[in-house]
Amino acid sequence: DQWITVAGNNDAGIGSFTKRGRTAFLLGETFWLAVAATADQKSLPVGTKVEAFLRDADNARKPLQILDDVIPAEVGNRHTFLVTLDGKTTVSFAPGKYLVECRLGGRPGPPLAIDLIDPEPKTHFKNLLLGKYNNLGFDYSGLLGSANAVSDRNRWHYGLHKFSSASARDVVRSMVDNGYNAFKGMCYGMGRVTFSNSEVIRTLVIERAALGPWEAFTPPSGRDIFLDEAVRHGLEFYENLFTQHDSMMPRGEKFLQACERYSTLEATSMMHSPAFRGVCLFDELTQSLDHDTAGVVMAHFRKSEEALFRQRSGFSSSDAMKELDTFTALPEGKREYAMVEKYLQWPRHLSWQWEEFSRRMAGAAKEVMPSSRNFTLHHVNALPGMCLGNGDGGMTGKFRNLELVSAVGYKDMGGFGSMALTGPMMADAMRLRDDLIVMPMIYGLGTGLWGDSNVRDAFLTLSQKPDGLSFFQFESSPKTPKANDNFSGVKDIAGVITTRYGNLFLAAEKGYKKVAIYNSEVADMLSNRKPIGVTLLCEGLWASCLRAG
Repeated sequence: DQWITVAGNNDAGIGSFTKRGRTAFLLGETFWLAVAATADQKSLPVGTKVEAFLRDADNARKPLQILDDVIPAEVGNRHTFLVTLDGKTTVSFAPGKYLVECRLGGRPGPPLAIDLIDPEPKTHFKNLLLGKYNNLGFDYSGLLGSANAVSDRNRWHYGLHKFSSASARDVVRSMVDNGYNAFKGMCYGMGRVTFSNSEVIRTLVIERAALGPWEAFTPPSGRDIFLDEAVRHGLEFYENLFTQHDSMMPRGEKFLQACERYSTLEATSMMHSPAFRGVCLFDELTQSLDHDTAGVVMAHFRKSEEALFRQRSGFSSSDAMKELDTFTALPEGKREYAMVEKYLQWPRHLSWQWEEFSRRMAGAAKEVMPSSRNFTLHHVNALPGMCLGNGDGGMTGKFRNLELVSAVGYKDMGGFGSMALTGPMMADAMRLRDDLIVMPMIYGLGTGLWGDSNVRDAFLTLSQKPDGLSFFQFESSPKTPKANDNFSGVKDIAGVITTRYGNLFLAAEKGYKKVAIYNSEVADMLSNRKPIGVTLLCEGLWASCLRAG
């Protein structure tokens, strides 16, 4: 590549920049603007006046207060001034576009365009797009390593189109236009902060002081650009921490400490943006299924799990498993229920591991960002009642230390295999606390002309007063719509129903609370030895209550 800079013969320059290259800010937000003066080999002329202004869309100019507005003595060939705009000041502005203008001794620098955004959302009902396997999720993942321009790229696909080209603004606008007001990222890589061409541009600009500070020219990371567009378009963002292609949940203290450090670093790298609201702890972590992890690591996880169980219980997992076999083999009159209690310590330990992982990773994020609102995804599948199952950790423990709850799973398949009760049951059973934000999943794969199944599932879910809906949509793409995707069907739900009437749904009250179904996690742990699956029985009872009104 050949890079060319164009600058006059000036021996000094001035320019402005913001934290992490942001160009969108919320009314009422406190933020700073930096104004930097630069010179060639000589020092900046002492006493030269520095000015900064904010120009609005009507061409009205507001002076910005700089505490020491002249170049001080002995500063060398660069000096940076900070202008802080507090919340009381920014809330008094009208939303819209503004130019930050600065001058060094009457000599103007290049203006910086920023947007001030009204933070009031269209609805407080959450329409959360799960980035997993979604075309827009793939677009987001591609943005991370390529700044703002995404070239054609190959992508792992499930019968989806393989190529895409989009910018961060295009991707975010597509999400918002479809009705989503929140997005959970999905990236299989762990290194998600890339500064494309930053070093090259920085070197060039430093060599030409007349251009001003290098920070005014170098692009921020791809994720920072995405976050900036999320602020501009009112999109909440939750980054997914651990998404390693159906991998075993990490075990062992050293691994958990490494995971905590990673959680802290991820939260720290995004907390500068008001669009970043928290993290989704994991998506594809499982109890034992694993596709890619090295065998030596999986063996370490298993040994660590067994060692910790022996430390907590005083006996081995095989000893616990034998107790249940012995109990069921005995005649009823000779069974000792202490055997069952001993066995239960093993599945309880497995469930506790998930709760502990959830507690520690959410705690790591909150340590640096106390305001973060974190969640994870409960694994469900197409079997009736599975939204209630322990699966990879019981809901009660796994979500104990979290603020939001949703799910990920596979169902519907174009309306032919719709599990209509999964959504409303999640809205009911996942409400473990009154302050928990519950967002049941609406699923679409090959939905196409049968989008009415999604609409039906959405209305049945809304009957149980959720706080939002999450959308696990495979094919939907505004750029390359196809006959077998469900782009229009999803837009009817998220873009019309729950956006236009979302606040009404949140204010409504459920009309019937006359019957309770007692669902025991202990019974679920023993379900494989029972004549009927406990979760299946719960769904049958729940459906009967719903039909009876």
